[in-house]
Amino acid sequence: LRAPGGRFLDVGVGVGALAFGAARTWPSVHVTGIDIWGPSLVEARRRVEEAGLADRIEIREQPVQDLDDVGVFDLAWFPGPFIPPDVVQAGINAVARSVKPGGWVVYSGFNGPGPLGQATADLRAIRFGGRAFSEAGSVALLQSAGLRDARVLPPMTWLPGRLTVARKPE
Repeated sequence: LRAPGGRFLDVGVGVGALAFGAARTWPSVHVTGIDIWGPSLVEARRRVEEAGLADRIEIREQPVQDLDDVGVFDLAWFPGPFIPPDVVQAGINAVARSVKPGGWVVYSGFNGPGPLGQATADLRAIRFGGRAFSEAGSVALLQSAGLRDARVLPPMTWLPGRLTVARKPE
């Protein structure tokens, strides 16, 4: 994403926090953020215009399962706990299609230490309208979309979640 022309997909862009972080981290990246909730999209668009980043951050009202970009993005973010269970598979399939060969998909999920911590994390995912996936389940989900080299990244002390990554074959 450091090279000119890099493209990042932010599924569930909300008010644009991750999109802005990507734009700050990679000064030449183009970010496409999609979401379905109107009020957050209004705020995201306002923030993009106010920051003068309309040429680098595109905000779309679009369900993830309707994403029709093909082979466009170098990196895609998929926030598992916020995607309805009946949309997850179609959504991850659409995201996998949208990534360039060699590109990466990051599936984020909640995590907790030990069985009680994981049960609490699973409850949070369900409360947010999503579905809780185990480590093996998140790997299997990405593999089912044709992605390869799927693995769960080691936990980070500052992140109360789990990141599962996979790459689109070249």
